[in-house]
Amino acid sequence: MGSPKEELQARIAAAQAKRKATDTANAERRELEALEREAAAAEQAAEDAEAVAKFEIEIGPQGKRIMVVETDMGAIVLQRPPSALYKLIAQLGEEATRDQLEDLARKSHVYPNAERFEQILTDLPNTLPRLLMALGKLQGSRAEDILGKA
Repeated sequence: MGSPKEELQARIAAAQAKRKATDTANAERRELEALEREAAAAEQAAEDAEAVAKFEIEIGPQGKRIMVVETDMGAIVLQRPPSALYKLIAQLGEEATRDQLEDLARKSHVYPNAERFEQILTDLPNTLPRLLMALGKLQGSRAEDILGKA
């Protein structure tokens, strides 16, 4: 057994080595997590681009027949809402409830699937006003009026 000084120096060296190993492991974990997020984002962007192209062919051009709203969880593609429902919401004005506005968005979305769409609305609640603005643009009027009700 060494002197007290040597024992303390050994403890310091061991603690520093342990800290370095932990820091290295954490840095590697963070790097892998970042790469995983980057890969998932790239895959989502590719899937979104395919969906947009498909709906432009099936429904019509962006800005005229469909609108794309980008979110942190991927794109949402909307088609023109059912006219009667849109008119009802517009007539309700300030009386339109959030549930009615969400129903308008639900009935107008064509991508992603319903489960993913609901997850986006739940995780990113400020997406709804953006969807309503896009639907208003597709209808050609009153986007700002509807946006004020969300």
